[in-house]
Amino acid sequence: MDEKYTLEIKNSSCLLTSQSIWGILRGLETFSQLPIPAPNGDQLIIRVQTIEDFPQFPHRGLLVDGSRHYLPIKAIKKQLDIMSYNKLNVLHWHLVDDQSFPYESKKFPSLSLKGAFGPDAIYTEKMIKSVIEYARLRGIRVIPEIDTPGHTDSMEPGMPQIHCHCPHRVEGKTFVGPLDPTKNVTLDFVRDLFTELGQRFPESYVHLGGDEVDFFCWEQNPEIKAFMSARCKVPFRNGLESCSS
Repeated sequence: MDEKYTLEIKNSSCLLTSQSIWGILRGLETFSQLPIPAPNGDQLIIRVQTIEDFPQFPHRGLLVDGSRHYLPIKAIKKQLDIMSYNKLNVLHWHLVDDQSFPYESKKFPSLSLKGAFGPDAIYTEKMIKSVIEYARLRGIRVIPEIDTPGHTDSMEPGMPQIHCHCPHRVEGKTFVGPLDPTKNVTLDFVRDLFTELGQRFPESYVHLGGDEVDFFCWEQNPEIKAFMSARCKVPFRNGLESCSS
C-alpha cells in the first residue's frame, strides 16, 4: 500500500498528487485538517505550503475486542472513521475469546449459537462484509483474530470434543483447558475454521492468538502426557508445538 503524497497549496490553487488512490485518500485527509480561522475570524484560510508526506510505519493498527464486550457494527464503523482521520490503516478485529464467540461460522454454526452472549450479539457474514467494505473505502485493512489454543472457553459449548479437561488447581475438580492438540478432530477443526476465515476476509494475514496458554492443564492431562512421551521424545515445554504440527 503506497500512501505517499504531495500536496501543493498556492495562493489561487492547490494540487494533490500520488501514485495510488491510498495516497490520495491520505492527502485529502490532510487537506481537510488544514483550514484555520482567519485573523478577522470571519472565514477559514489555508496557508501557502507544500507537504510531502509518507508513513514511517506501514502497519498502523488499532485492535478492537468484540468478544469480551460485543461491539455493534455501528460502533465499529465509527471507530473506522476515527482511524481514517488519524491515518491508521489496519483494524485488528479480535473476534473471539473466552467470554463469547460472536463470529458466525457457516462450517460450525453451533459455535456462535451456543457461545455468543445472545442472538443479537453475533457478527453475521453480511455484517462482516459491510465492515470490510466500509474499511476499504477508507484505506483500512481488516485483520481478523480467533485466539487459539488458549482463550477458547467460548468454543466449548458448541465443540466440547476439541478441548482437554484438567484437574482444578484448588478444588480438585476438572475444568475446561486449552484446545487438545493431540486429537485429529481438533486439528481438523482449526484447519477448517481458519480456512473459512481466510476466505471471508480478503486479507493476506489472519491472527492466531497464541497467548496465555495454560501449560499446567496440558501437563496434568494424561492423554497429552502419553502423546508427548510416545511421539515427541522431548521435554514438555520445548516440544508440543513442533511435534503436533
